[in-house]
Amino acid sequence: MGLQPPDFPRLAPELETTLFRVIQEALTNVFRHSRASKAYVTLEKRESEIAATICDDGVGVPDEIAEFRPDSVGVGLGGMRQRIKELGGELLLRNTHPGTIVEVVIPIPLHAIEPASTADEMFSTKTQNKGD
Repeated sequence: MGLQPPDFPRLAPELETTLFRVIQEALTNVFRHSRASKAYVTLEKRESEIAATICDDGVGVPDEIAEFRPDSVGVGLGGMRQRIKELGGELLLRNTHPGTIVEVVIPIPLHAIEPASTADEMFSTKTQNKGD
């Protein structure tokens, strides 16, 4: 997984949860459907938005799914799209022959960033407190 910037800030809990669930569902879809041998996740904080990209080297998705045609989108993909829309974001699917790219872009208001702690601190704190 790649993080940009390396000292990635903590985000508002609702935004963190949405990103976690969307990435989790995207990776579940890679595992279940893509027949990929590799998958990559990149999380990037830009000036006023956050972007998550999930790429694989699998078989791709049918055009009707990539275009979100109503009768072709399953519960998992529909749920991902709904979570992102609720935060004013966008979900894109692209075939890369081979593979698929799932891209999530969500605007982040200034109050959604917690500058006092970084993602690295969050993970190290959870690890340290785990045995307590």
